[in-house]
Amino acid sequence: MRPPRDWWTAFGSRDLDALARAALSGSQTVASARAALAQARAAEAQSRASLYPQLDFSASASRLKSSLLPEGINQLGPVTNDFTIGPSVRYLLDPFGGERRLREEKHALSQRQAFLFEGASLTVTGEVVRDAIDAARAQSQIDALESLIGDDEQTLAMIAQLAARRLKTASDVAAARSLLAGDRALLPPLRQQLSVDRDAMAILTGKTPGEAAIPDFRLETLDLPARLPISVPADLIRQRPDVRAAEADLHAASAAVGVATAQLYPSLTLSGAITQESLTTSNLFTGSATGGFLAASLAAPILHGGELRAQRRQAVAAYDGALAAYRQTVLQACGQVADVLQALDHDAQAVEAQRQALDASAAALEAARARFGVARVTVLEVLDAQRQVGRARIALVGARAQRYLDTVQLYAALGGGRIR
Repeated sequence: MRPPRDWWTAFGSRDLDALARAALSGSQTVASARAALAQARAAEAQSRASLYPQLDFSASASRLKSSLLPEGINQLGPVTNDFTIGPSVRYLLDPFGGERRLREEKHALSQRQAFLFEGASLTVTGEVVRDAIDAARAQSQIDALESLIGDDEQTLAMIAQLAARRLKTASDVAAARSLLAGDRALLPPLRQQLSVDRDAMAILTGKTPGEAAIPDFRLETLDLPARLPISVPADLIRQRPDVRAAEADLHAASAAVGVATAQLYPSLTLSGAITQESLTTSNLFTGSATGGFLAASLAAPILHGGELRAQRRQAVAAYDGALAAYRQTVLQACGQVADVLQALDHDAQAVEAQRQALDASAAALEAARARFGVARVTVLEVLDAQRQVGRARIALVGARAQRYLDTVQLYAALGGGRIR
């Protein structure tokens, strides 16, 4: 199953969709990659110019006064004028394919830059979605912790009332206050993490933290994509931008070998011109002023001290390196996808285990409270049961968030959707 183009919409959040699109349009990383792509495409267009003859137009005027001493006359000669105007044409033949391979190389490099642009877009959208999920995790954990603190406050009030009636001791009140203070101390780090995530999302959209309007995210507002591949065929891995960029690198290196090979052989150039040349402007564009030429030139390397063959060996070595880099990229992609698929399977198990732990701790807390009311357990046992519930809630939020984050990682590992 190929990921959809706007893969982040699978999480069912309009705010997340708007944020990802804002990142694509405002990210300076994407803007830089887009400019590099435009540059590569311009270079490719420039290389295609050799397919066609080069037509130029020139005009010149000169005024000359020379000495007659070379002819034995000790005086200056007359002043002469010369006017020349006309078009010229030049065409480079390509009998050994050097120009064709050069155009092929430029096309491959343009494709490589297009895949790098896709990769930059995928990286930015992946980061902004991960930051949004991490912010949702922090916010949901803050909500769970604030609920736990509310329970702590109720427990403290209850124990204080019992202590006032001499049914509980001062140590019981101190224990309840210690629990409340400990849970409150957990809030500032979570709020700091939430601020960091929101600032990171602002920067990814190309704005400062102060001017960006970042929506609030909670895990409850996000859907977990229902359809995810349980196995990945090779064609899905091949669509990754990094794999395709490595493949384009390999193509360019192959074409560079062809360019270096063609330089070992002669090059042939045809040129010609039609001119109007006269000593006066009044005679221009007359039949007697018409001239021109047609020429062919051949240039062949004879002795370059082994430079050209060394250049070809260098190009072959670069191709071997590109081939090894391509194979390594494919291996890393396969390993990354396999790791993420295994992580998703383990995430599902972790979420279920944490849900069962929460149910069990909630049942234990209810039982402890019931027994506490008839003085069968101490307040410390109730507080401990209450703490276990709070911890289980926060752990469940973390397990759910990790499952969302690994789902994002799977989309990234599969190359996302085609951005351009």
